[in-house]
Amino acid sequence: MNKILPLALIAAFIFSCDGNRKEAGEQAVEQEPETKTTSTLKEDMLGEWRNVAMKVTIKGEESDSVVNVPEGKWEEVLQIQPIRTVFNEDGSFTSEYRGLDDTIIMTSTGTWDVKGDTLEMTQEGSTTYYVTSIEGDMAEFEGTLDWDEDGQADDHYWGRQQKQGKQND
Repeated sequence: MNKILPLALIAAFIFSCDGNRKEAGEQAVEQEPETKTTSTLKEDMLGEWRNVAMKVTIKGEESDSVVNVPEGKWEEVLQIQPIRTVFNEDGSFTSEYRGLDDTIIMTSTGTWDVKGDTLEMTQEGSTTYYVTSIEGDMAEFEGTLDWDEDGQADDHYWGRQQKQGKQND
């Protein structure tokens, strides 16, 4: 159980990242989708996001365990501030983990991309995929990953983050 908090932080960081790009295999038929007035997931992900809530179901040999951080309880449950993740236009991201006293505990970096409705986040050579939806200034991420570092991507992650600054309404 002592590994759950660091793993929760790592997973929260991973889902914080997001990107959006047309799939490479698509044919250049028409540019109609690019001329739509609605923004794309990649455009919407740009900027700073902060974690609001998450729930991770960790697949166990005998039984599953759950890390549940309800909305409004992030600091109480995890004893850190909501993770701050910035998605940059160049496809890079940075996540800052801060203690309750605002000191930086850890900083992680990586790259991100979006394919369709899926955010791909790569850090230290490992890529995690999250089905992502954004409504207003809130985003939800859902995927399967190796939260408990047992070598099996069999743990279910769901998370919610809020965009900071300008809103994409």
